[in-house]
Amino acid sequence: MVGVGGTGSCLIDGLCRLMHGTNLPLTLIDHDRVEPRNLFRQNFYPDDVGKFKSQVLAERYSRLYGIPISYSILPFEKGLSTSSRHSSYTSVTIMRSLLIGCVDGPMGRLAIASAVDNEKGRNYGNWWLDSGNGYNFGQILLGNTSKPENMLKAFHPDTQSVDKLPYPLLQTPELGMMLSQDTHTISCAEAVQDNTQSATINTVMATLLLEFIRRMFRNELTWMAAYIDMEIGNLKCVYADPNTCARILKVNPGPMICKSKKDKDEDEDET
Repeated sequence: MVGVGGTGSCLIDGLCRLMHGTNLPLTLIDHDRVEPRNLFRQNFYPDDVGKFKSQVLAERYSRLYGIPISYSILPFEKGLSTSSRHSSYTSVTIMRSLLIGCVDGPMGRLAIASAVDNEKGRNYGNWWLDSGNGYNFGQILLGNTSKPENMLKAFHPDTQSVDKLPYPLLQTPELGMMLSQDTHTISCAEAVQDNTQSATINTVMATLLLEFIRRMFRNELTWMAAYIDMEIGNLKCVYADPNTCARILKVNPGPMICKSKKDKDEDEDET
């Protein structure tokens, strides 16, 4: 998990509960320290002030749940971290690792995008689950490839699964755009103080993130994105579907779909 402030600190308890008994490794990455303004909205206490957020949470929840949790107090960079009626694709397959992004702005997302790309340039295998929010709304995006050409044969009719989806920054490019060189992206704590972020939105986002992760663990995830607006009480989930991906990438959906065994047999019969 990259970023353990507003949403990240709310997510950690539920994440440890989901991971209990799995022996999966967990690493928390955040170079920020706990400040007094964090105490009544983020998951920290007065004795934590001045300490590194990632260290505080790793040590606390490792003791609580008896699981090893590593942490980093360095800025995140590449190499640092070790069925639905709407869609026929009923599961998103975890191939290598899951990176959960709970960062404040485009700088953090660009760093994550660079880190999850693998050295061979295939750009898939490491899943990136990104969370972001405004005052009373937010989005969650899941993907593991930064290049449209790598979406070939991503959807498998025989197994009803998908193993490649567009990166969050391909789905919503503006999340990685800097407004100007002078633009300062404020933190979640600053946003609450300025009344530009509600005091409950991060808890809501953490709960929705947990549902994504729970479904991934059970091979039941059908979503590639979700958008929530607490002002009007609306949740919209976007299902992992070839047509949806094709629309995002502005390409033909056909090459994204592997031929089923039935289609291959029919092709052989025609030949």
